[in-house]
Amino acid sequence: MKSLSSLLEQERDYEAAIAVALKLLRLDPLDESTYRYLMQLYVLNGDRVTALRTYQTCASTLERELGVEPDASTREMYERLMQASPSLAKPVSAGTTAFRSSTAPMVGRQRAWAELQSAWQHVVEGESTVVIVAGEAGIGKSRLVEEMRFWVQQQGMLGAIARCYAAEDAIAYTPITTWLKHEALKKSLNALPDLWLCEIARLIPALLLQHPYLPHPEPLQDVWQQQRLFDALAQALLNTPQPLLLVLDDLQWTDRDTLIWLHYLLRSKDPRLHLLLVCTLRVEEITAEHSFHTWFASLQREIPVTQIQLERLNSVETAKLAAFLGPEPLTPDMQDNLYRETEGNPLFIVETVRARTFTLAETVSAAHKTSTFSLPSPAQAVLTTRLAQLSPVASELTNLASVIGRSFTLDVLVQASGHKEDMIVPGLDELWQRRIIYEQSEGSYDFSHDKLRETAYQALSTLKRRRLHYNVADAVLTLYADQLDAVSGQLAFHYERAGLTEKALLYYERASVAALQIYANMEASKALQRAIDLHYTRPQPQITEIARLRERLGDIFHLTGQSDACLEMYQKVIALLSSEHSRWLARIHRKIASHWNSVTNPAASILSYQEAEHLLYNIAEEEKDLAWQQELLQMKIGQVWTLNLLNRFQEMVDILGQIQQPIEQIGTLMQKAQYFQCLCLRDSRQMRYHVDEQVINTARLALSICQKSGHAGDIGNFMYTLGSVLMWAGQLVEAETYLQTGLTLEEQVGDITLQLFGLFFLTMLFRRQKQPDKARQCVERLLRGPYPGYGPMAYACQAWLAWKEDRLVEAQRLAEFALAGWQHASTSYPFLWTALWPLIAIAVCQERVAVSIAYVHQLLDPAQEAHPAALTEQLERAVQLWENKQPEQAQVSLLKAIEQAQVEGYL
Repeated sequence: MKSLSSLLEQERDYEAAIAVALKLLRLDPLDESTYRYLMQLYVLNGDRVTALRTYQTCASTLERELGVEPDASTREMYERLMQASPSLAKPVSAGTTAFRSSTAPMVGRQRAWAELQSAWQHVVEGESTVVIVAGEAGIGKSRLVEEMRFWVQQQGMLGAIARCYAAEDAIAYTPITTWLKHEALKKSLNALPDLWLCEIARLIPALLLQHPYLPHPEPLQDVWQQQRLFDALAQALLNTPQPLLLVLDDLQWTDRDTLIWLHYLLRSKDPRLHLLLVCTLRVEEITAEHSFHTWFASLQREIPVTQIQLERLNSVETAKLAAFLGPEPLTPDMQDNLYRETEGNPLFIVETVRARTFTLAETVSAAHKTSTFSLPSPAQAVLTTRLAQLSPVASELTNLASVIGRSFTLDVLVQASGHKEDMIVPGLDELWQRRIIYEQSEGSYDFSHDKLRETAYQALSTLKRRRLHYNVADAVLTLYADQLDAVSGQLAFHYERAGLTEKALLYYERASVAALQIYANMEASKALQRAIDLHYTRPQPQITEIARLRERLGDIFHLTGQSDACLEMYQKVIALLSSEHSRWLARIHRKIASHWNSVTNPAASILSYQEAEHLLYNIAEEEKDLAWQQELLQMKIGQVWTLNLLNRFQEMVDILGQIQQPIEQIGTLMQKAQYFQCLCLRDSRQMRYHVDEQVINTARLALSICQKSGHAGDIGNFMYTLGSVLMWAGQLVEAETYLQTGLTLEEQVGDITLQLFGLFFLTMLFRRQKQPDKARQCVERLLRGPYPGYGPMAYACQAWLAWKEDRLVEAQRLAEFALAGWQHASTSYPFLWTALWPLIAIAVCQERVAVSIAYVHQLLDPAQEAHPAALTEQLERAVQLWENKQPEQAQVSLLKAIEQAQVEGYL
């Protein structure tokens, strides 16, 4: 329970933490540590009065029950709270509007926060320590340490912060004077003896006005005088109540003298000093000659030092932060765009959402963003300032690199610049030293943040951009002449930006082909869409070329499960084509029909097949060549699957008979494989999925023919066929091998439609194998899929899982939901047993025999998958007993059937 409360405290949900701590106190009302913890939580929640009252309750309870007073640590905490300014008690819990309205919440910093609190605990226990919080500009270092300072002050302890600036490099001891001027330390400073005040007046002359009797300090000339100054500054801190938190923000700009004094202070290990020094650091600003390196190395040898590296937020954390900041919720697309543009940098997220300067513009490629995203001025200033500090050579290289893209290689940079390598290396080294870029690998570099690249790129004139893009394209073409597929996307982008549309079109299409070869479906679709857009910029767009590209884009949308986009794209192709393109139009209608099958809408599918058939048969006789015949065969093969879903079995059988001879004579290799696959479908259904060895051999033949095509997606689909018939034959181990291998192939290809198809079969298989954990994983993926047609199978499996865990009400609800889903579908579904068996078991358990028998009738329907003979006999016996008005015996028979079903893996 204490761990839960501590976790809630780390999340700064203080009200919830208090509730848990109170429960903990009720379990042991004499535990002083719980009273102290409650006092701390009340203060953090802005309730100083209740914190003080908690001490009084503690004191009264201990006196009454044990005859003792609170121990020293509890009394010390009480006295500290009594002395603390009531103005510090402001609530900071997660639900506090006043605090949250002005400050963005800390998101994704739980681990860093826990490390800071752990370091503070060591200080409270008497050990001084240092924490270095490192990270890039805008990552949230200052926000984190400011929160820590506020947290410490809320507990009645002292915390002060000093920030350093690049312009103040030469001003010695500036952070120290900032600390000493802090309201929290003023009282202790003014209470120092005159000896020490006189020395400190060297750095804070205002002390001479506040204490007119102080002698003016002599100029520092000797080492011993500096030693006395160091001692005076140390006494100022030692004179403050301990423990103490000092924050040094932007350590990289701290003057050398301050670092020396801090080392002197911490090295002294004065037992009176309980100090936590928290420093923020931008590593990219630390040059090789910076005094930080020596200071840090020495410090590590003397005292404990913790390093915290803050990373960028992930997409979920970005959305969470944006949700807090924005005036209204962001859509998922807006969240994705915000994360893509800010890359999880908290400063950029905060300023962007507050300025509301981002849109949902699409990006052209991962390396070259062309959105209308505009960096807000506070964040823009960070980047502009960094770039303005570059030398002319480094600045010119930055411009060229920004045109190449965020990631770039030395050879392209050299080739595009027209200079020799030794002339640009110094500038490149400067960019690396300043962390504008970093080296990914030998000869390969990347901007440390894309906004740096974008800022440099936006500063270029249009003419200069075009010239540089052309230079980069020419360099890439020269360097990678034998690897054009790999760089075709880059070439297309640079040629487009250089204003060379024809070359850009050539390489965009080549890029899409190359992407599909490695199953990079998203990249392929982006390249095709860009090519389509470019076609429309030409004076006379070529309509057939646009239609061809749109068809390819529709194919990708079908593959990746984007149903609406797929159908829309195919309809756009139809709108572009005329009656003279009848064969082409027939192919598009056939693809639409196939897609309707994938989303289990056979009624729409059959209409599209009819339109395709009409178009094909109305082609002139002289045009009915081999390609026409093969297109007709492909349409007929698709119709078989549709008719199967519609439970029009005889029509399905008739078509298979019609196409047998044409398939043998003129069918393509893939069509022959598909024909044997259809035979497996026909025979499995005819045998009620209680298949024999001949069906298995047919499936093996279909797979072997398909494997000659070499396309992984097709091979995966045919592995499903073999895996499913093996499952129906009871050969579950081999079935799993083929189904899992098929799923792996479809995942490689990125075919969402066929992945769901494989998961459908694996869900049934894992039930039969009595592997609930694996079945649950399949269910989760089915429910995440884009096609609701797979939902009922997922619900049926969830019902089975709930039944196994004795969650009978939930199991019944899910199973009934699954049945309702199948009943509303326009398909014939032969695997109702997946939902019926949990319902039968529940009804039998509740002794609702009539309900059980009704479910059994559905199970025994000839259209359903047949069960093993012994199990079927037991079910039929139960029905007969019920019909003979012997309900008790029917109940007994049903119990035996349930037992057998569990053994067989149906339940």
